[in-house]
Amino acid sequence: MRYHFSNGKPHYWFADPFVCNCVYVGNEAEFQKYQQLKLQQQMVEREQAAAEMNENAAEQEQFNFMMWPGSPFFY
Repeated sequence: MRYHFSNGKPHYWFADPFVCNCVYVGNEAEFQKYQQLKLQQQMVEREQAAAEMNENAAEQEQFNFMMWPGSPFFY
């Protein structure tokens, strides 16, 4: 993210050579919206990673129980 001042106000721009091969341009309000969306995306990614770790732990626990039951006797 880059910026320059024009008429005393910051103007932001970001070149995207990978998705649209274009340049995004915006003012301070649009930059703040971008920052908010970026934080929301990071939260979603963290939640997904946590869910995946929980799922992996549950699978490992189930596997461990099948391999090494807690009691030698089953009723």
